[in-house]
Amino acid sequence: MVDIVLQELNALQSQILGGKIYHFLLNPTWKCGFTCQYCWTTLLGRDRGAEVFTGKDHSWHEWIAVLNDLPPSVLDWCGGEVLCMYPGFIYLTLGLDAKHLQAVTTNLQSEHSIKDFVKKVPPTQFISVTCSWHREGYVTRTNFAKRALMLRDKGFNTHINIVNHESYRHELEETVQFFKNLGFKTHVSPWENPLDAVKTDKWLICNAGLNTFTISNTGDVYRCLTWFRSQHRDEAYMGNLFSETFKPFQNEQPCRLRCDIYYTLDSQHEQKHMFSTYVRPLHMCA
Repeated sequence: MVDIVLQELNALQSQILGGKIYHFLLNPTWKCGFTCQYCWTTLLGRDRGAEVFTGKDHSWHEWIAVLNDLPPSVLDWCGGEVLCMYPGFIYLTLGLDAKHLQAVTTNLQSEHSIKDFVKKVPPTQFISVTCSWHREGYVTRTNFAKRALMLRDKGFNTHINIVNHESYRHELEETVQFFKNLGFKTHVSPWENPLDAVKTDKWLICNAGLNTFTISNTGDVYRCLTWFRSQHRDEAYMGNLFSETFKPFQNEQPCRLRCDIYYTLDSQHEQKHMFSTYVRPLHMCA
């Protein structure tokens, strides 16, 4: 998850790029072998799938070409299920310039893909591997843990993420303890309804689009994932990597899209219980 990755980066920012690190949440494919009912891609696919999940996936060598032209950045791979379902993901990660830092989120759905990954990719290529546990997936918790252990035993900085959804909240505490007993850093992230990202009466001043971005499989760039998932997504479009029309903002921008589950409660903000300690509103405006 983005929050785990960027918390790890807080200590690095003073020595890497003078603290000016771009962060790209990259989604080179929306394909996934799971169909979890609470997944935002499932929900959004039913509601506006023809609008959101369009366009052909670019090849791994096309991604290498555009990403290596970017300034030094954090490339945070997501999707979809990129590690197990995106063709050539290993070649993609190995073909990127060393100036970039990489992270990935995976549901570990393919044991073969995980074995291939740990065999061919050195752990130094990634600052973080987040293993996202999904009860509705077809991988048992035991097999999921074995695959996560493959990554950790190889030397990858491996975390477990669990979405706090009501469908399995009754067993959440026991599941968290299961992974903690295996020695994993385990993070419970809030569930955000992708169909409920509405505009509010209050403005936020946010750095999304300044140094953090969400990129779709077509190379289209948006300010953040909340904007990308919302019905107002066109307002957050920032160009396309492949057509060389992407330009980041030069300063923080006002935002009225509700993401209060992560950001806007003062008590949460003070305790840093937001989606990211780096991607956050800088202050509230009347």
